[in-house]
Amino acid sequence: AYALFPNLTVAENVAFGLKVAGMPRADRETRVAEMLALISLPDLGGRAKLEKLGVSVRTLISFEGH
Repeated sequence: AYALFPNLTVAENVAFGLKVAGMPRADRETRVAEMLALISLPDLGGRAKLEKLGVSVRTLISFEGH
């Protein structure tokens, strides 16, 4: 199951699982940047509306914890 939080940015949604797992903020930020770059979306981290991105939300959040 996937959880999305429309009040969070793309980066915050991707980082959510890492935060819950206790990863330090600096490490989360680095990991989120790596994951967004991996799926060719490095500039979308600050966007808040996931449904307007035109990308698979499952793609974005499937990287949590990897």
